[in-house]
Amino acid sequence: MSSGTEAWNEISSTYEEILIHFSVDPELLVEGGNVIAAEIHQEDAMSSDLSFDLELSGSRNLGEVTPIWSVAPEGADLSLTGEFSASLPGNYTVTAVSDGVEATALISVASDNVISIAALDGFLWENGAATSTVEVTRSGSIEEAFEVSLVVNGDAISGVDFSGVPESVIIPAGQASVGFEVSIIDDSLREGREAIFVTPVATDLFAVGSEGVASITIIDDELAVVEIPDAGLDVTVVVNTKTNLAGLIQSRQQFVAAGDYWKFDDQGFAPTAGWKGLPYLDGDWQVGLAKFGYGDDDEITKVSYGGVDDQKQITTYFRRRFYLNDPADYSALTTSLLVDDGAVIYLNGNEVERINMDPGEVTYSTPAKDTIGGDDEKTFFDRELSPLDLVAGENVIAVEVHQRSQTSSDLAFDLTLDGTRASGLPLGRVKWMRKSGPGTVTFGDDENLSSSVLFDQVGTHVLSLETESGEVDEITVLVEAAQGHTQGYAQWITDYTLIDEAALADPDFDGVCNLMEYATGGNPEKGGDAAISTLVEDSITPGDLLFTYRRLRGINLGDASGETGNGYSIYGLNYMVQVSNNLIPWTSASASLAMQVEGAPVDNGDGTESVMVRLTPPSNSNSDWFVRLRIEQE
Repeated sequence: MSSGTEAWNEISSTYEEILIHFSVDPELLVEGGNVIAAEIHQEDAMSSDLSFDLELSGSRNLGEVTPIWSVAPEGADLSLTGEFSASLPGNYTVTAVSDGVEATALISVASDNVISIAALDGFLWENGAATSTVEVTRSGSIEEAFEVSLVVNGDAISGVDFSGVPESVIIPAGQASVGFEVSIIDDSLREGREAIFVTPVATDLFAVGSEGVASITIIDDELAVVEIPDAGLDVTVVVNTKTNLAGLIQSRQQFVAAGDYWKFDDQGFAPTAGWKGLPYLDGDWQVGLAKFGYGDDDEITKVSYGGVDDQKQITTYFRRRFYLNDPADYSALTTSLLVDDGAVIYLNGNEVERINMDPGEVTYSTPAKDTIGGDDEKTFFDRELSPLDLVAGENVIAVEVHQRSQTSSDLAFDLTLDGTRASGLPLGRVKWMRKSGPGTVTFGDDENLSSSVLFDQVGTHVLSLETESGEVDEITVLVEAAQGHTQGYAQWITDYTLIDEAALADPDFDGVCNLMEYATGGNPEKGGDAAISTLVEDSITPGDLLFTYRRLRGINLGDASGETGNGYSIYGLNYMVQVSNNLIPWTSASASLAMQVEGAPVDNGDGTESVMVRLTPPSNSNSDWFVRLRIEQE
């Protein structure tokens, strides 16, 4: 094509970006170097743009080519013809190289091995069944031996609470499983339930199956202890006088807690003879945690009812071991039972309680007396048992739970068992605290049951005695004023020898009557000791009056304003601050002037306190004001 030849059409818009595919005869190629050339023509000389790009590729016939094969990582092989085989699962990269051309492929090889793990005994006692076999099992090929790494979790500590869990196990060639023993370490610590979880670590060699965790629960044989405080009787004491408290402690040991571990039999027929006591082989019984039952959707462990809705099993059986040293240590034994519908309780083979069951012989088919429903089927009910049925060492409590009928919709069971120690000795720390009351309370030793205590204000105080286990008991202490102000004027006046005991008499001739002496902490036999009220003008706020008076000290924090409802009354006396601008008539200060207490009352240390009130006359008042303290006896 000659130079200057125009293209026969214009290419524009999106077509300028399109690659045009066409084929070239491969016979044009020569061995060695080849050249490709192109000439680009415009549609006319006025074209606004020009663009060019080209790609040339060829398909090669490899029928006669023998590439060099390789595979990585180790664990797989390739034949000379590229046939792939693997002895281990994993991800492999296959590479073929020929005449400088390289091709790769990724091949994933899955394992047919699945590992499962299980503990043959999921509950172990520190003092009792203290070992469990854990089995690691594989499915799939057993031709090769391989190692299974293990991870341990849970709140139990290896070397402290248990031993025997290795970092890994090796399943030998030709063998489907391997086991190891987990042993519980018996200590002297009081602890809750502790858990051990052993889990295999998945690798390319195997996957972890549905039994992927071996779970073991350690049941502590050291009894849970709850200390029950007794703060003593309510008392009346005198202000600023030390008094010794009289606290006591009883300790309650918890043999069985709510939500605890039990063995149970829900096979639909009575267990073999001897199931109620010791010794008895219950190794084939199932294990679980309360609450047990069905039909309420809040069960921790569901039990079987037999599978037929209108022919449910009547009776389900439960056993629970516990340990103690000396039965003589216990003065009382208490059980608290949640049951739907009825139950019979046995302690070491002896029947000790029936709940909602008729008298007479009880068999597997004996129904409960009544149907339990409403709140009763979710409530624990206390029963007192005799500690005489306890024995030293291992004990067993057994319960058979009965349905009212074979069509009962639900079943429920949980139980606690507590023993109260006869010694009553404290096993841990105790602490006295003030819960409420005025002023300051000072304990001589707040961690001593018989601590001294001092109150600096009269009134009603509540003290609490709390144990380390969180149990609390309270005592109410009425603190009364000193100097005989404990039973009102009539009792107070008898402490003196007077020529006249009348309330308005003045036997010491000091201008203060007996009632006023009593109300302000004076002595009716001693003239000149009367507490005189004072009235001064405030130097900071001219015009304001400051009135100070003395009164018996108590828990009533009123200001003696009387008619405002914030008056002050104690021991049959009513105090009222009154004012007048002409001495007749007198009215409550709060009714005529603005009145407020200045600061807190000042304790005089003798059963009285001094109170200052601010009186603010009206701004447009030019009157003189007289102030007095009025005391009325009820």
